Amino acid sequence: MATATQEPDLETLRFAADPHWFGRAPGLAVLDKLYRAGRTGLYLSLSMYWWLGSRFGGPRSGGKLGPLRRALLQRSARKRAEQRSPALLLVRDTARIPEGQPIAVRGTVRARGLLAADLHGPGTVHHRVDLDLELGQAPGAPVLAVRKYDHLIYEAACDFDLADERGDVLRVEVARAALVAAPAKRDDHAWAPLERLRRLDGPPEALEHLRTLALRKSAAGHTRLRDGDRVTVYGWKSAFVDPSITERLERETPLRTVVRGAPAERLLIFPDQARDG
Repeated sequence: MATATQEPDLETLRFAADPHWFGRAPGLAVLDKLYRAGRTGLYLSLSMYWWLGSRFGGPRSGGKLGPLRRALLQRSARKRAEQRSPALLLVRDTARIPEGQPIAVRGTVRARGLLAADLHGPGTVHHRVDLDLELGQAPGAPVLAVRKYDHLIYEAACDFDLADERGDVLRVEVARAALVAAPAKRDDHAWAPLERLRRLDGPPEALEHLRTLALRKSAAGHTRLRDGDRVTVYGWKSAFVDPSITERLERETPLRTVVRGAPAERLLIFPDQARDG
């Protein structure tokens, strides 16, 4: 039976360089501040702040993430997740874990709903876009040397089921989730739905650019999860009543495990092999 298209249960926009997105990261935050201060000081000392910032992605470039900071961010996210949940569980093993405790489960994605194909690609359950935007003054505005660069990550996803190697299934709620993967190659220069992006919660600076400036260039790299992909999910256990569960005692409440994010921490999804395109 075909899976129906639905509105996303998750839709977010953030700067690529956001040390707190995957959870509390005080060490990374300090490194990030030192990096920003050093970069700004360098450009100011050379008396080329405005020119370098607008032309080459200096201090007026929002959310730029270099390879070293990117590696630290991803490594930190996985390390903290593994420290919280050092053991990968089978779905049946999650029954003994109290609700609200961190758990980790590896399995195969089973789609419950799909994102709209025209925006996210066919058969997509979770769509991450690494998006670089070059924006300038709007048509008809006074002639000014205005150029901004924003480096963003957009994510949209639907809740899905996760089946382990024994065929047991749990639910993954993505309302506070993040797909942690190396950035895909930015070779798509057509994907930039500005009207949709403007309506999302996101970095105020980037949203101001989207609303007041015109798009000059875009470059997007896509990472998608689809039905049948293998992932490891780190989150917190909850449960809901699911009458479709048949393997239980007659008077036993049919509970199915749910993995979701916590108020201060995101559910993290690590694809075994990220797919572009």
